[in-house]
Amino acid sequence: GGEIGHTKVVPGGRLCGCGMRGCLEAYTSGRNIQKRVQEELRAGERSLAVELAGGVDEVHAGFVDEAARRGDVYAGRLWEEVSTLLGMALANAVTLLNPARLVMGGGVWQGAPELRRRTVARLFDFVNQPSREGFEVVDTALGDSAGMLGAAALIAKGDTP
Repeated sequence: GGEIGHTKVVPGGRLCGCGMRGCLEAYTSGRNIQKRVQEELRAGERSLAVELAGGVDEVHAGFVDEAARRGDVYAGRLWEEVSTLLGMALANAVTLLNPARLVMGGGVWQGAPELRRRTVARLFDFVNQPSREGFEVVDTALGDSAGMLGAAALIAKGDTP
């Protein structure tokens, strides 16, 4: 399969764990959202997420999501940026590959319903009409365990590299 997380969405953007800049993952993964939010809050941004979390060091995407749902300006602005980047990247993949279904999962996807709602809306804003027909976004049935279970299944079958 492909690695959509390392497609570039912001030229020269935030540093990603892969060592390159501007990857989708640098903007949308739980670890990178948490790091960015904590950096920006320490630099002077204000957000209800700090109060919800009990301090800057405890803030993560779930608290940002709750703050955005409650109308927090910082959280709403961040979620607009993140949902636009993720929605556009997903829409491009859907337009290119024309699948009937996009299965989404992961900690941020499952733990940030407001971000998920905004991302799906952006995806449908950006995807072309022919690819949209009959297309649906569904949640993974296996949650964060999908990758581990898939690897275990391959090992059990003897399909290891």
